[in-house]
Amino acid sequence: MSLLTKKRVAIMSRVSSDEQAKGYSLGIQTDALKLHCSIKDFEIVYEFKEDYSAKSFDRPAFNQFLKFVKNRKNTIDYLLFTSWDRFSRNQGEAFNMFKLLADYGVTAHAIEQPLDLSIPENQVMLSIYLALPEVDNRRRSIKIKGGVREAMKQGRWPRPAPKGYKNFRDENNKPIIIPSADAKHIKFIFKQISQGRSQSEVIKKLRLHDVKISKSQMCEIIRNPLYIGKIHLPKHEEEVETYITGLHEPLVDEETFNRVQDILNERKILRKPAPSTIKKVELPLRGSLACSRCNHTLTGSASRSASGRRHFYYHCNKCGHERFQADKVNSAFSELLSTITLNPKMQKFQEAILKDVLAVRIEKKVINKAAVEKEILALNERLIRVQDMYLDAKLSHEDFISMKNRIEAERTSKTQKMTNASTEDKGMSSGLKQCMAMLSSLDKLYENASLDNKTRLCSSIFPEKLFFDGKNCRTEKLNEVLLLILNGSNAFKKIKSGQSVEKSGLSALVEHIGVEPMTSYMPCKRSSQLS
Repeated sequence: MSLLTKKRVAIMSRVSSDEQAKGYSLGIQTDALKLHCSIKDFEIVYEFKEDYSAKSFDRPAFNQFLKFVKNRKNTIDYLLFTSWDRFSRNQGEAFNMFKLLADYGVTAHAIEQPLDLSIPENQVMLSIYLALPEVDNRRRSIKIKGGVREAMKQGRWPRPAPKGYKNFRDENNKPIIIPSADAKHIKFIFKQISQGRSQSEVIKKLRLHDVKISKSQMCEIIRNPLYIGKIHLPKHEEEVETYITGLHEPLVDEETFNRVQDILNERKILRKPAPSTIKKVELPLRGSLACSRCNHTLTGSASRSASGRRHFYYHCNKCGHERFQADKVNSAFSELLSTITLNPKMQKFQEAILKDVLAVRIEKKVINKAAVEKEILALNERLIRVQDMYLDAKLSHEDFISMKNRIEAERTSKTQKMTNASTEDKGMSSGLKQCMAMLSSLDKLYENASLDNKTRLCSSIFPEKLFFDGKNCRTEKLNEVLLLILNGSNAFKKIKSGQSVEKSGLSALVEHIGVEPMTSYMPCKRSSQLS
């Protein structure tokens, strides 16, 4: 692409911190770019400098440039820089950035490595220019990590020193850590906690002496083996995880450190879960109820009266609009379940349908069973042929063992499949009547269930949240399978008020089932009161 015509350009100079230390200069790059623009008669409309790594484009100055060209599309023709490694050291991100800049009407160019990208072959050269810095970065990273690990193996700590130490260089100019002015505070922390003080108490005591340590810092300190002179060397490739004796001076003795770890581990075991996460038999519907005003899930808790008795309530912590006695809500929900029942005639009808479905399923499995038996027979014949080939010296011992194991494993898998299918069919047949009996007495099933099973039963019958209006429980949806089973059977009995649940709108969720097969149904969007 020719640069002969007068164009408006942006120039970019970039160095990373380590490159600056090696003598790279932003000024030299800027001078070279300005000289190039002067020779080519380009108009510089935007100029920016960066002191950031080119591993990614998450660079403040570059992001400001992107905002500029995004708001002023087609006002800049070229983004100029000295070489491609000034632009990016990540090949994948670089090509994505080319596309983004093109959307803004900008083309990237390196003045010291010019490429006419309209020529397809030059894309290969561009890939090389971009890949080499990325390879260099990765190689450098491997060397640095290797150097850090090697230093740790020698008992040195080449990373930033933790609180209580400071980084230093020994007589051989190698990295080491030595105690700092904060060392006394580290000793104080371990001593206090080893004597049974809590972390919060120790933090408060330190603050009295103008020493500020956060909770997260405290956790890092009391778990760090550096303070007893040990360096943790994590697992790497073939090397196992281990601890190296450091060359630095320990601040805490091992006996005190181990006592602190024992105390921490014991407290962790004894730590109680948050009250809101503890399941209580008095609050079986916690998590299943919602606030009618803000739709936020109701939680539950107990309050103690003047007599010392505990009273449980469901309440909304978000808007604070609703607060109901747990006993009253639990009773209303049990009454709701008692209104759902299956009359004897409908029960026999549904049992007959399910038996027919089960019979068809069993018949299909019998057919499948015959096919599996045929496959097992073929495997047995194949095994005999393999044995014959081995006896005739047509197979090596290794090949014979390999083929034999493979055939036997496949045969075992198919045999187990047949056994599982037979067991499943027996279980379905025996559990059919039991399931229908459960549907006839959901309230009793719920009453006798464990707390976990009560939660599961509630969510399976009512997939949507429940609402309580002070007297009755409402819901927007009943389990669709259960609704189909109960439909047309006078499933919802009248309750004391004389109002039938059929008037709640649930009966409108499905079409009437007559002699013809059931048709599809359309969910009713309005809330339904089950009372």
